[in-house]
Amino acid sequence: MNQEDIELLEDLFLLAMLNKESDETIDDIINILVEGKALNFDEAKEIVNNLKTKGAIVDNDLSFLGLTLANIAKEKFKLK
Repeated sequence: MNQEDIELLEDLFLLAMLNKESDETIDDIINILVEGKALNFDEAKEIVNNLKTKGAIVDNDLSFLGLTLANIAKEKFKLK
């Protein structure tokens, strides 16, 4: 995967985390995205690890940085 693909998938995952139900876990989000063929399981695990390393995901939830990045991603995907 190139860097642009990784960034796009990270944005997708952040948006999914931002919009998840209160009882959904990271594993639930991974399963939803894998079942929807948005990405495969290995890609999902890599994206989660990248986001944890960046500090965007802490204790299996979005940190303040994660919320900020998710809102930036939301703006990228808005139709103008």
